[in-house]
Amino acid sequence: MSLESQSVEYRIVPERSQVAFSVKHLMIAKVKGRFERFRGIFRLDPEHPSQSQFEGAVEVASITTADASRDEYLRTNEFFDPKRFPEMKFSSTKVDLSARDRIRIVGTLQVKEARGPVELEVEGLGELLDHPEKLPSGIEIHAWGKIDRREFGLVWPPAIEAGGVLVGNEVEIDLRFHWVRT
Repeated sequence: MSLESQSVEYRIVPERSQVAFSVKHLMIAKVKGRFERFRGIFRLDPEHPSQSQFEGAVEVASITTADASRDEYLRTNEFFDPKRFPEMKFSSTKVDLSARDRIRIVGTLQVKEARGPVELEVEGLGELLDHPEKLPSGIEIHAWGKIDRREFGLVWPPAIEAGGVLVGNEVEIDLRFHWVRT
């Protein structure tokens, strides 16, 4: 069987990767954070690249935002509830190759009991897909997107007295993965 008719599997190298996010705080500044523990698999279908698959999981208790008291709150059952829901999971449903300079990965994100759609724009995948006959042993992929945290049951305490909200609803996702062929 030829390589072109088989999926090629890559896995994330966590020590060379990052799962980061940012969210507005007091509508002025952005709080940046990341998750320290995560894993993922990328199954590349060289013959039908749009049918390639991405799956990943993040351990929510590994969150860090450079503020210990905020991190502790995020680990309570009022927010991520890592005792009942230790992981957030992502599974791709589509790899949109209609514009090579703007590849999109569409998928489903599960946070606690909520599931919802997520679209990620991707850099670093186009060259790989353009030359499936030369699959490297390692690749770098940068993906980014946005979600509304409320759609996933991530609700911060109510608005502040002076009006507005303490924490914004839109969460910017920034993923930088180093993948190695298995």
